[in-house]
Amino acid sequence: MATQLPILSELADRIEPLIAVLTYFQEHPKPDVFLREIPAAGVHTKFIESPGIQKILRQWLDTILPPSAIRADEDHFARRYFLRYDESLIRMRLLDSELQQKLDFPWLDFALPLRSFSGLDVQRLRVIVVENKISLLTLPSLPNTIALGGLGNSVTSLQYAPWLHRCQLYYWGDLDTDGFRILSSFRETFPTVQSLFMDTATLERFESLLTSGNGRRIDMPPFLNEEEKAAFLRCREKNIRLEQERIPLAELILDCCWQNVQAFTDIARKEIQVHS
Repeated sequence: MATQLPILSELADRIEPLIAVLTYFQEHPKPDVFLREIPAAGVHTKFIESPGIQKILRQWLDTILPPSAIRADEDHFARRYFLRYDESLIRMRLLDSELQQKLDFPWLDFALPLRSFSGLDVQRLRVIVVENKISLLTLPSLPNTIALGGLGNSVTSLQYAPWLHRCQLYYWGDLDTDGFRILSSFRETFPTVQSLFMDTATLERFESLLTSGNGRRIDMPPFLNEEEKAAFLRCREKNIRLEQERIPLAELILDCCWQNVQAFTDIARKEIQVHS
């Protein structure tokens, strides 16, 4: 407790609302309400949203709450303590119109809150995750395939969707240091994910479309394969970027750069025949 004293002295005028919040959590573990809904006496609606207050509350809540009321592997305050929050929306496209009836989805293109998305009962699909929304909208029809997009750095939120582990995953992002960093973080949770068009061959083929990168010399992301590492190093050392929206997708579909996607298309057709 001695290590807390400097902090407590700085928050002396807020001790009472802090205690009120802690008392509420003790009496209501896993409250399932929004932060601003917590009915603690003397606590205004924005009080707990302060990062400084959350830092203090976390130290105390981790001590006073039972382990069952804490998601120990979660840093997000609301998720860690079973609170509700404004969830991110996951944009989805069904690239196979037959999946609409099979999965009982009302639309081919829609978005779901993260919790609803995570609870889907889906398996044995091909899932393409793309970094940018425009690329999601231009993907062609593919059998037994859905696409997720526009997530950027939030791709790590897909870790809360366990059904993705039962699917064949592909990732397509910008060819730049940030794109490879995002791919690596995604692969940390989903080790079997394969990348699309994130190699030196694509950089060379569309050299005329390259632009300058952000200039940051970040370390090699840990979860890249050898071909991806080579492309990452080229992007970093030459400070170049190939934004995925600039790649003419129609041209890729017609040549060898689309072989990876065509391969799982052929496999998907065979599996559909086996299970039909």
